[in-house]
Amino acid sequence: VESMSKEIRARLRAAKAALSKKEFEETERLCRVVLEEDAGNYLAYVFLGVASLEQRQHKAALQCYQRATELQPQGELAWKGMADFYEKCPPQTRAEMQAAVHCYQRVLGHIQSDSVKVCSTLRKLLAVQRKVGSVLEEVSLHRPLLEQAGMEGAWEEAVEGLLAEDQLVDHGWEMLDAGVKYLTHSSAVDPCVRSSVHNSYIQQLFQKLKCCSAEGDWAQLRETLQMEAHQFLHSADSGHRIDQLIAVLSVLASLYLYSLTADQLLAGGLDIPGIARGHLSELCRVSHEEGVSSDLCGVCEAVLCVADGELAQAREAIASKGVQLWSVSFASHVWSRSG
Repeated sequence: VESMSKEIRARLRAAKAALSKKEFEETERLCRVVLEEDAGNYLAYVFLGVASLEQRQHKAALQCYQRATELQPQGELAWKGMADFYEKCPPQTRAEMQAAVHCYQRVLGHIQSDSVKVCSTLRKLLAVQRKVGSVLEEVSLHRPLLEQAGMEGAWEEAVEGLLAEDQLVDHGWEMLDAGVKYLTHSSAVDPCVRSSVHNSYIQQLFQKLKCCSAEGDWAQLRETLQMEAHQFLHSADSGHRIDQLIAVLSVLASLYLYSLTADQLLAGGLDIPGIARGHLSELCRVSHEEGVSSDLCGVCEAVLCVADGELAQAREAIASKGVQLWSVSFASHVWSRSG
């Protein structure tokens, strides 16, 4: 700025004043005069970008911001202006999305003392990155920012992106765990959002458990899954939807049922632990009340009946609901014993 002539500085001050008055055509005129004298004037391109965007001259606005960032890659105003452009004109192509992600990354370098702006910018960055590909690298890169207070909105976007990943590796699970803990322990998160995130996480853990082959890892994962499911059921949230409640109860019921051996299934007179019985009974009750019928519910009803020595009722449950393949021998046994 110091190297500018008095005339250019005066015109830039006038252009800035015109912007504040929303006199965008005057701003454009003044900036173009400056650029005729100084083709590499950073502020003129920034002000012209703002005026063009406000006049819906989107292509011209983006070109101005791009030129300004080329002139001063470390300049704050142009990157923030470009971020405003992407807010008003969401990127459509992959190249535009990648450019938007880069823009948000540069903006973050200038606003780290403002947690509200950091959260908003991170959320936008992650929302665009989800459309391009994996969010894991961005979540890892910006984790120090995400761990600050007030980052609920950014973590929501990060967790949604991680839950949508096809296959999470260990580091991905670490990031997902951190995000879910942040959201489920924050009173600033809407209870409905908190319940939805927690349920999705539990279902993802269940899928991971079913694919786990190492015995030690399986046992540890099963314990984690049970803990998360119990936490969900006993939370004080009022945001649980019935379908989420049924989904989590189904996970707990399945964990118990999968632990039964063939001999236990065929022996009859099952001694079901109190907690497990509670989960099976609650799943059946809620499912009946909501008119939800499933193979799993039928198996739960049959197992409860067998535990209570009511084989005829167990047979009825199997006949009306059907059974999963793993329990065919159990169903056959009940059918023959109660015939």
